[in-house]
Amino acid sequence: MIRFVLVCLFVTFTFGLIAQNNSNFQEHLVKEGETITSIATQYRVTPADLYQYNPDAKKGLKLGSKLIIPKKSNGNVATNADTHIVEAQETWFGIAKKYGLTIEALQQANKEAMEKGLQIGTTLQIPKASKQSANVSSEKKPLQTNAHEATHTVQQKETKYSIAKQYNLTVEQLEAWNPEYKDNLPLGAVLKLSGKPNNETSNKNTILKTSASNSIVVEKGQTLYSIAKQYQIEVSDLQEWNPELKDGLKEGMTLQLKSKVLNTNGNSTLPKVVKQISLNQSSQKKIALLLPFQLSKLDGATSANTQARLKNDEFFNMTLDFYTGAKMAVDSIKKIHPNLSVTWLDSEETSKTSAIDKLIAEEDLASYDVIVGPFYPQHIENLMQQVAQETVVISPLREVLKNYPNLVQSMPGGSEQKKALLDYLQTKTSNQVAVIDAKKQFSSNYLQKFYPKVGVVKANEKNVVTIEDIRSKMVKGKTNALLLDSANTNLVLSTIGALSVLKSEGFEIVFAMMEYNETIVSDDVFSRIIKHQVIFPSIVKNVDAEEIIDFEKKFKSLYKMFPTPFAMRGFDVTMDVLQRSLEEKPFLESIKSKTQQVENKFWYEKNDANGYTNQGVYLLQYQPNYQIQVLN
Repeated sequence: MIRFVLVCLFVTFTFGLIAQNNSNFQEHLVKEGETITSIATQYRVTPADLYQYNPDAKKGLKLGSKLIIPKKSNGNVATNADTHIVEAQETWFGIAKKYGLTIEALQQANKEAMEKGLQIGTTLQIPKASKQSANVSSEKKPLQTNAHEATHTVQQKETKYSIAKQYNLTVEQLEAWNPEYKDNLPLGAVLKLSGKPNNETSNKNTILKTSASNSIVVEKGQTLYSIAKQYQIEVSDLQEWNPELKDGLKEGMTLQLKSKVLNTNGNSTLPKVVKQISLNQSSQKKIALLLPFQLSKLDGATSANTQARLKNDEFFNMTLDFYTGAKMAVDSIKKIHPNLSVTWLDSEETSKTSAIDKLIAEEDLASYDVIVGPFYPQHIENLMQQVAQETVVISPLREVLKNYPNLVQSMPGGSEQKKALLDYLQTKTSNQVAVIDAKKQFSSNYLQKFYPKVGVVKANEKNVVTIEDIRSKMVKGKTNALLLDSANTNLVLSTIGALSVLKSEGFEIVFAMMEYNETIVSDDVFSRIIKHQVIFPSIVKNVDAEEIIDFEKKFKSLYKMFPTPFAMRGFDVTMDVLQRSLEEKPFLESIKSKTQQVENKFWYEKNDANGYTNQGVYLLQYQPNYQIQVLN
């Protein structure tokens, strides 16, 4: 049956996007490493615009597929405008980016504005950007050399990874030739593209042989991040093994490295972020993955029926996507631990029925140590009532309202996301004010119970608040946090308007949304909200990090397409479960440690019923250049 599922996967991957030929649209061919956000930025449209005309893009971008781009503005960055009138919230950086200029070129053409400062209404002279700078080729560049050495000047949105790829180099080579930029990459920095590394060991393969403990001496310029990256471990591991790091990392310190068989030669079959764990063969755990394939529906089905299901059944597609990621995780671990015991079972789920009772009877499901699934919360509750407390059940996708001592909820719920955001803002600001949608009574109750010091402004029955309602709870001379919990466009826009006025009055305000919703990326809201660098919680990293790009490459080489969010989730949840299962201690002991997979992190705490809930929430912030920064 599983072979048949793989055939279905192949069919899934053959679906393409249908192009629309219209004078109001243009086409974009998806290139490697591109995201919806980066493409939206390139064409000066919002992600919502792209999703509107390319609904399949919500499932992930496919290399070489075509996107329909509404012609709101020219896709090129360059413009023929000669002047620009400064508007509220604009910066040198934002204006320079708009016209395809460097900040230095823009400021050089407007020395008077440089002296007086950038003020609303100021008319700036816009020098014409060269076509070369406005249309950067995506092809790999030959090294441009002068009499001394090859160099590269860092442009906006470039990363070490993208620059290294551009010149057929590695990130390690760039860092070795440019040690002063090991921990940051400022705009305009001039990077050397050749030369001998300052640290002769940086290009060598570093292998820690199996032993109880290994140590290294911290060298000049090294950071916790660079050491962790070099030895393929986590910063938290270094801190755990070396308590003295609480006082900071110092040159000459001796650090203990207690991992076993850590290989940094780049030949690991696992994605870069995955740690290799020692397996105690005598204490191997029995693992089952329950996925709702509903294979009985495929028996005897025609090709046309199967294709129709693939096209119309979103839940089935989600299942297949999750499976591709989960299978990649299992196959990766089995290359290191071939005797790992993993069983795939069809839970045959719909929202109302499942095969849980049958699996308990026929597959002796209660004998497994760890079970991932089912998908629906109600079927998880059915399973929990039939297995012993020694069997750990992982909820992979959804929050289960009822808790059990042996239930591990891998998806952070709404409360966990609110907690992460509020705890962060309480450490960064002195006063917090929350504007709450009229329909969000839960949020009001949550704040009153757990964060009573937060000033709450409740919208009336028409979802309206006044600027005076918000101003009355703000404190001048202190850093305020303004939180908004609403998906109502009018309330979001009126709150943003009030925020702009209050900032102009001298209030120092950090803006945050209590949950991410589609209103944020809508046409009316997106361009306004990013000016205030909005902060929001997320269960996924949602940035173009090197480890994500590395994973996407490995996934694409296997499945000939880029992973969807559900495929990423399938990999992360399964890999995390397998790694913890391979440890010598009981599974519920292993979940006390924090882990970071490709896009998700896992940090479990006991809940009220002594079960466990993932607290691994990212706090993300939109930057004025449309990029997203991870704050925690």
